[in-house]
Amino acid sequence: MKTMLKVGCGVLLSLGALYLAFPTFREVLLAIAPFLLFLICPLSMFLMMKGMSSQDQKTTVQTTSTRPGDTPKRVGDEPIESN
Repeated sequence: MKTMLKVGCGVLLSLGALYLAFPTFREVLLAIAPFLLFLICPLSMFLMMKGMSSQDQKTTVQTTSTRPGDTPKRVGDEPIESN
């Protein structure tokens, strides 16, 4: 919900800036504004999923064996050996 509100505010601010900057395109902007506001939900969902996948790449799972029943170990779970 928080991401959707941020994206919605960004779309509204962008539409407002374009409305003020380009007076000749005001009719077009007013015509497409409802469509762009309708796209807030899918756009925010896409951004959320992209953000989640980038976090998953940071914590990749690495298996040490391919035998069934073995539990995978996360990278960085091994103890650090000091010399």
